[in-house]
Amino acid sequence: MWGKTELKIGQIGKVTILSNTNLVKIASNGSLTTVRTLKKGEEYRVYSYKSNHGGLYGVGGGSFVQKNTKVKYETPSKAKLALLKAQSVPREYTAALKTAELYSDMMHMSKAGIYDQLVSEYGEKFPPAAAQYAINNLKVDWKQNALKSAQSYAELMNMSDADIYEQLTSEYGEKFTEAEAQYAIDHL
Repeated sequence: MWGKTELKIGQIGKVTILSNTNLVKIASNGSLTTVRTLKKGEEYRVYSYKSNHGGLYGVGGGSFVQKNTKVKYETPSKAKLALLKAQSVPREYTAALKTAELYSDMMHMSKAGIYDQLVSEYGEKFPPAAAQYAINNLKVDWKQNALKSAQSYAELMNMSDADIYEQLTSEYGEKFTEAEAQYAIDHL
């Protein structure tokens, strides 16, 4: 146990609610919508972090806790992480990792693109923790994936550098970071 919660594979930390705050989801227009109120003293596993909206801790199921003075974020100690890694990895986590490796090797997808595909109800339907485990354990050069995607757009679709960059970074496209996309454009 780690406080009130059990440390799980794929977990990067936990948030403790210091005073009542909201559990939120990101709406299709990018705004935050409240799901419910979280009560003081509750603890939640954190599987991801997004820097938008002042910081959002991903607690699974597409829900987030906003980074603010009402919550305390902690990461597990090295000893706890070592103990967790020593335990056997669930079959579904290994399956998510193998699937993620295929998406990276065959389709040269971005980190965000692979994660979204793994958890999507229209994709692989893995639990967020299994998908995060896969992302955390992928051995990938994301800049090279961006470059290979850019080369495909340049060769097969004859797109301009500006259009390729936009496609690589778009939340509706490849979802590479700006740095990864710029690397790809610089090395075409």
